[in-house]
Amino acid sequence: MVLFAKAALPRHLLEGKGRIFPIVLVGIIVGSMLAQLFTFDEFIVLYAESGSAFLSVFPSIIVVLELLSLPFLLQMALSPAFRWLSMVSGWATVVLWAVAMALLANIPEANPSVGFFGTVIDTPLSIWSGLALGLVGVLVAYTSNLLWPLRGAHRKMARKKER
Repeated sequence: MVLFAKAALPRHLLEGKGRIFPIVLVGIIVGSMLAQLFTFDEFIVLYAESGSAFLSVFPSIIVVLELLSLPFLLQMALSPAFRWLSMVSGWATVVLWAVAMALLANIPEANPSVGFFGTVIDTPLSIWSGLALGLVGVLVAYTSNLLWPLRGAHRKMARKKER
């Protein structure tokens, strides 16, 4: 029985142009998270006025998921389970933003602001905010593919089968 988790580093290190994608995504997430936290009281009110129960707790959930996604993107030494949790948190962040945008679009009394950057930068609910979220989603998927945690596990299994 193992009492302490072993740190699992990615098997391949990113080199060249591919190294920029996780850094850009970290910049986007940290900028968004800091702006949301600076005006968190107004950020909660932005969604609480919609009347939806999901949108009332959405600001708290999204900030926690954004924070949880950072260790994977920063390629920190993590246990394999936490590496997976961190990667899935990045995916869940994009999915929850899409769900929140869909709910806001269908509630006529809702504030027309998405709140990607809290209330610091007013982001109106429009096709452009959907495209921006789509681009972030593509960036999350591409970065997850670059830093995929099972890459080393497949190699280990292949070596065991050869023996």
